[in-house]
This record gives sequence, structure tokens and C-alpha cells, in this order.
Amino acid sequence: MVELGIGVEASFDKARVLYLAAADKGSAKAMNRLGLMHYRGEGVLQDYAAAQELICEAAGKGDADAAFNCAGLFAEGRGVDKDPAKARAWYEKAAAENNIGALNALGFIWRDGLGVEKDPVKAADYFGRAAALGNPVALFELGAMYEAGLGLPPDLMKAHVHYNLAAARQHPGGTEALARVTAGLSAEDVTRAQAEAKAWRVAQ
Repeated sequence: MVELGIGVEASFDKARVLYLAAADKGSAKAMNRLGLMHYRGEGVLQDYAAAQELICEAAGKGDADAAFNCAGLFAEGRGVDKDPAKARAWYEKAAAENNIGALNALGFIWRDGLGVEKDPVKAADYFGRAAALGNPVALFELGAMYEAGLGLPPDLMKAHVHYNLAAARQHPGGTEALARVTAGLSAEDVTRAQAEAKAWRVAQ
């Protein structure tokens, strides 16, 4: 609240002191936030090693956002040696808590074979889980997999549904992809696909 100025005067310095106090008491969320400050150089010197220590300690305490961030550090080689296997392991921990970023990251890892043998079926499963939560990136990628028949049976109607949902959530490629598959469907199929998109609901 102090950092964002909610109900009090905003003060980054005071917020940082509070985060430090919370981190000293073992707060994983405070550790993760302090780690991000070091990663970005927000009010402190940019220090990838300090960022990695704080973020991955928070991840070890079970914080899903920290696990996602820790995975990114291993994937990029920031503060640690690049290690795709460790990155994937942390992404999987975050994905187990339905962290959308981690679900999408694993979708791309398995689709593109980033440190693993390509497995489009696994990719579709991860994208499907993130899409069910309403994420536009996952909705678009799942649409692309239905359109190409990659990891899923080819189905232009389902591609239309997912592109439509992605476009409605302002995915930059959604409108163009929607127009492309619309051109390949009958008017009746487009109407059915639109009805399915209208009836779609985010998973609870």
C-alpha cells in the first residue's frame, strides 16, 4: 500500500524498508519483490546475483510468482549459469499453482523443443490450462495449434473460437488470425463458432 500510495502517501523508500522487514521475518512475497527491485535496478543497484538469491529463496518457500521468476533467471542466465533443466523444473512448480506465465512458458518449451524433445501434445495441454483461465496468449496459441493440427486434431471451428476469444482480449495477432480462419469456414460454421465463443466462460 505504501509503494502504490493506497490510502497513504506513496513512498518507494518506506515501502522498501517494510519489504526488508517482512523478508527478515521470512515473507516469500517480500523476498520476491526485493529480488525484482535488484533485477530491475529499482531504487537499488541492479544486481542479478542478489536478485537470484532473494527470488529463488522465495521460490523455495513455495511462492508461485517467485518460482516463475526464478525459472526465468535460470532460463536467461541472470545471476546464475543458464540451465534450461532447472528453469523447466521451477516453471513446473509454478505451473502446479496455475501460474499463467509458467503454463505458457512450458507450452513454448514443449512446442519449440527448448532444451527438450518437441512434444506438441504436452504443449497443447499447458496452453489449454492457461487458456481456460482466460489468458489471451494461450488462447491464441491454442487456436494456432487447432489451425495447424499441431498436438491437436485440426479443427478450424475450434481455431476460430480461440482466435475470437484472443482477439476480444486484445491479442495483437488475434484479429488477423480470426479473419484468416473465417475465410475457410462456411457461414453456418462461423455462426456456430461465434455461439461457442459467446458461451465460453473462464474456469473457476
